[in-house]
Parts: sequence; C-alpha cells; structure tokens
Amino acid sequence: MSCVRPTISRQSFVFPLVVALGFDPIWWGVINVIVMETGMLTPPIGLNVFVVYGMVPGVPMSRIFSGVIPFFIADFILFFSDFHNQTRQKNRRVK
Repeated sequence: MSCVRPTISRQSFVFPLVVALGFDPIWWGVINVIVMETGMLTPPIGLNVFVVYGMVPGVPMSRIFSGVIPFFIADFILFFSDFHNQTRQKNRRVK
C-alpha cells in the first residue's frame, strides 16, 4: 500500500517523459508495479518482510528473508521478461 504515494506523486512529470521516449504507457505501468513490489520485498525497505516479522515474533528475520527469496527471483524474472517484451515492441514500431 505504501507504493501508491510515490507512484501517484511522480506521474505528472514522469509520464510525459515515458510517452515522449516512445514507450507504451501500459507496459511502463506494468514494469513500474513490478519494480515497486520488488522493493517492498527486499532490503533496505522490505516493508512486507517487517510486517510478517511483527505478526510472527518467534520467527527470526533470516528465516523470513529466506522465504522471500523465491518471490524475489520470480519478480526479477518477470521484470526482465517484461522489459525484453517492451524493448522488442519498441523496435518493431521503429522499423
């Protein structure tokens, strides 16, 4: 939920740049959400991990972070597959 404020606050000056550079606004939004959610899982922010730690105080933080690793890897793969797809679509429009 804390991803909403930074996303909305930068829309007014980032969105025109994204469109001017020729990126598809929908794909930019998808990539933006993936990056924001990955930031919620990993340090230094990792708010989702701290929420879980607060809900289950008997579990060490290292165990919670080791449980987050598969989701981080999935987000990493998803980000680069979307980035590759966006780049491929942009190159098709240029030709």
